[in-house]
Amino acid sequence: MSSMRHRYAAVAAAFLLGAAGAAAAVLSARRRGSGFGSGFDAADSGPGPGPARPHYARMGLALGLLVLVVAVGSGAYWYERSRSAEAWAATLAAGDPGRAPMLMIRNGCAGCHTIPGVPGARGTVGPGLAGMSDRGFIAGVLPNTPENLARWIRDARSINPHTAMPTTGVSEADADSMAAYLYALQRRP
Repeated sequence: MSSMRHRYAAVAAAFLLGAAGAAAAVLSARRRGSGFGSGFDAADSGPGPGPARPHYARMGLALGLLVLVVAVGSGAYWYERSRSAEAWAATLAAGDPGRAPMLMIRNGCAGCHTIPGVPGARGTVGPGLAGMSDRGFIAGVLPNTPENLARWIRDARSINPHTAMPTTGVSEADADSMAAYLYALQRRP
């Protein structure tokens, strides 16, 4: 999984470096007053009436292409990064993160928690659930592992009788899917 992430990062970096190199070449040629993007058409610079006409269309085209290459490269990188996070989380938590938003709505999680990517999940009773994979503990009492998170989701009160989180009674498969989703969030807004 790590090699896939590095491969897409390398592709995105290559796009960015290539685009930067092209922009530097165009700007360098323009400063020298020669070559592609120099700003003047050689046919118009000879003797005749009037000054040479600048041709900024080629420069605009080159800069537009640069912006397009950067946008496509960075978009591909971030898309693959989110896909690899979901695959990593699904492997780690043995669940299907794609099922989790529907499960979280159906089981009332959205009423108490703010959960990115879950429609209507703006609750403030419980903590926000972005960045679960970065936390050391779950509810301050359990070491943060996928198994413990799924266990907490299923039956929090058996772990801490004084918690405000209810016993959800969801199946093990559903709890694994919700845990996988929460691990895949990685502090996304």
